[in-house]
Amino acid sequence: MLYLWMPEGDAAWRWRVNATDVWQTAANWDELLQATATENQKEAIVFFPTSSTQILRQPMTRQQLRQIGPTGVRYLLEEYALLPIDQLAVHYQLDTSLVDESEHVNIMALPTSLVGQYQNIMALGVWRIQALLPDFLLVPAPTILNEAQLIIHQQQRILRVSDYVAYCADDLTILLDYLPELVQLNIWGQPNEQDQLAIEGIAGLAVGLYAWETTPAPLTDAQYIRHPFNVLPKAKAQLSGYWPAIAAVLVATLLVQMVYDGVRTWRYHKIAEQTHAMAVQQFQSWFPEERRIVNLKRQFEAHLQSNSTMDLTALSLISRVGPLLQQANLPASQVQYRDNVLELTVNASGLPALESLRSQLSDQGLNAELGSVNPANGQVSGLIRVQL
Repeated sequence: MLYLWMPEGDAAWRWRVNATDVWQTAANWDELLQATATENQKEAIVFFPTSSTQILRQPMTRQQLRQIGPTGVRYLLEEYALLPIDQLAVHYQLDTSLVDESEHVNIMALPTSLVGQYQNIMALGVWRIQALLPDFLLVPAPTILNEAQLIIHQQQRILRVSDYVAYCADDLTILLDYLPELVQLNIWGQPNEQDQLAIEGIAGLAVGLYAWETTPAPLTDAQYIRHPFNVLPKAKAQLSGYWPAIAAVLVATLLVQMVYDGVRTWRYHKIAEQTHAMAVQQFQSWFPEERRIVNLKRQFEAHLQSNSTMDLTALSLISRVGPLLQQANLPASQVQYRDNVLELTVNASGLPALESLRSQLSDQGLNAELGSVNPANGQVSGLIRVQL
């Protein structure tokens, strides 16, 4: 198995064949291909920078996790992620805290587009990618309570505090302030002077310093591939020998889908009939002299053409205002167009309905103004002026 460590910034690529080997470096992609060509490795596990992920740990029981489901887990990230949650690839795992044996859900998210970019990059190589993982999984997980593992190598600085949680340790002073219960810190690599000052500022903190080359392999190949934070899209499983049962399930699914489509088509037909009836009612309220309606669209256009003061601006206004009136089920008793202003006398149940209509018109990019409002037969009649 070939292990590839993607660079962060302008750093070098790193690679090794065995999990216990020392990491080799390649300045760029071409050098990486040349350096690994002689190894004759067909499969690879790739590690990308942890800095491109958002990791969140939340107290949650298994029952609660089952209730909220994958969609609910996504919404837990809503206050922390910069991107909309529907643009994130989200992976999570439930585990038991080492501190109080309470259950937590660990969530890792990164942009879906970034996962695609990583896949496109690795598709240029000659390997079959078996796993695409955050590089904090190269750091050994803590083995005792309130322990953390810090790895320092070239530009990579990662602090791992549990099996599923790690942080980018660019500023160790600030990061350690968020870990007041830390009692043991193992450092793999050589800390700089600023790191040493940050560590010495924590009373009672025991520090173990190890050479980078002695970093143990945290997981086996199979564990990496099955890891819940493997963002590589899962390959579709092949059909097993139980194909008759699978075919029966497929047929049943198709039947259910056909019934569903039939019900949905019938429902849309009903909605279309209701919409047409509302349009006819609105047309008759605007043009009460029209008692027989043969072609609603042509009759409406004829009225517009017969009015010399009506122009394309009026037609544009009516085409945008009409659907909102139908949606809100608000009839217009009078319609006038003059001086580039469309005036509608609208009957509604109350002032809030008129104000809501005015707000919807404004949201459509129209200049809408609510004029006088008068009571009328238990309702209100309001004048709304609309212009582009």
